[in-house]
Amino acid sequence: MAQSNWHFRSHRGASYYIGLYHSPQSGNVVIYCNSKVTTIDFGVLETKCYSFFIGEELLEVQIEKKDKGYNYSLNINSEVATPLNKRRKKKEAEDKKMMRYAFIGLVVLMIIVLIIVQLLKD
Repeated sequence: MAQSNWHFRSHRGASYYIGLYHSPQSGNVVIYCNSKVTTIDFGVLETKCYSFFIGEELLEVQIEKKDKGYNYSLNINSEVATPLNKRRKKKEAEDKKMMRYAFIGLVVLMIIVLIIVQLLKD
């Protein structure tokens, strides 16, 4: 039986221990979070993805069939339009806007300094 474990820290700082048991022979799957079973599935012998929320974060446990077995991964889905992801994208857009303003301000400041230096030379 294959087993994988992950430690996940939420954006608010809470710790979660997520684990997966998967039998490559029967395909039985058990996913748990902090010792509580969240998902049971049977006959999983191909690639499959399980999605669930921890707080506001959408997580995905991926079982990926490979030539000689399976790969297991835990990923944060930051593409789906959850309230948290919407806030993140809004903050990223604001940050990009502020970076543009800072860059423009720096360019203007450099031009002013160059003009002052040129005037002082004359």
